[in-house]
Amino acid sequence: MKQRIIKFRVRFRNIKTGKEALVPTILTWEDFESGKLKSLLGDDLEVYSKEQYTGLKDKNGQGNEMYESDIVKINFKGFSRVGVVKYIISEFIFDIGGMHHSIVNNFEILSYEVIGDIYQNKDIIK
Repeated sequence: MKQRIIKFRVRFRNIKTGKEALVPTILTWEDFESGKLKSLLGDDLEVYSKEQYTGLKDKNGQGNEMYESDIVKINFKGFSRVGVVKYIISEFIFDIGGMHHSIVNNFEILSYEVIGDIYQNKDIIK
């Protein structure tokens, strides 16, 4: 059985300038906890967001990788909604206005597409 890669999308902020950077990379919790990441970054950068990869891609597995905090257009039979990918109680869900929909094994969802994230596209989820 093939294991899912545990990967995180990491957002950094320069402490002095406030400038933000996004670094898609494969990291483990040990990298965060051990201080290894801090030694690589130096004193000027801090991690302000760690978003776990869901193991899924949008557009029926052929498109963008889906991470926590992504904003996703979700197509149901006859209508669509916009939601945010979250990790709650050991599973990834779509949060649509406070209603939680399981991402995996949800037969009501026909397709989904990543259209942004909560850090760069806050206006999409008003």
